[in-house]
Amino acid sequence: MNVFAVCMLVLYLCLGALAAYFGFSARETSNTREYHALLVRDICIYPDSPAQTTGLLAGLILLADQILVIATCGCSCRWSSKQAKGLNATMVGLGCILGCLFTGLSAAFFASGAAMSRPAERYRSQHKHNNSNDCAQPKWTAAIALLFVAVFLGVVFFIGIFLETRKGVSTTPLPQVMLPIAVPEIPSNPPNPAPSAEADKSPV
Repeated sequence: MNVFAVCMLVLYLCLGALAAYFGFSARETSNTREYHALLVRDICIYPDSPAQTTGLLAGLILLADQILVIATCGCSCRWSSKQAKGLNATMVGLGCILGCLFTGLSAAFFASGAAMSRPAERYRSQHKHNNSNDCAQPKWTAAIALLFVAVFLGVVFFIGIFLETRKGVSTTPLPQVMLPIAVPEIPSNPPNPAPSAEADKSPV
């Protein structure tokens, strides 16, 4: 079980790093002047940006990463009610549930950023508290921040898995080996009883 959990953790970190790479790539692409939205007479013109693909890939990889956590939880979380209590079980539960929440939020921001990075013309968005004329930009920073929170919660989940598995191994008593006991064999034909002393006396 420890080897399985370690392999899943390594794969999880690799996918998380790949999602972060695509997320930063989408953010840097959107910040360049070439792919920045232009405001022309209250209309925002969004050029065709590679951030549409990289942002979508970041969200999809992050979702696959969280599916890997759920699969690990389904394969590993099979302890008895006595074992599934305490801090380790709490770490596993919070890491899985909150990780799903933050992963969904991050994937939603990535999907929204990818949608805003496709070529289109939209009316500019008026902010409620000011009269800014800037066009709405993809919220890549929020998506990346939520991504790191989700990956951190996934690491907490795996730490809880390791501790709980170690606890289950250390608290499980070793099976007692019963040595076979030699049972004397009873002969099927018992020997004749020894002749009595009176029978040995011959007649005078």
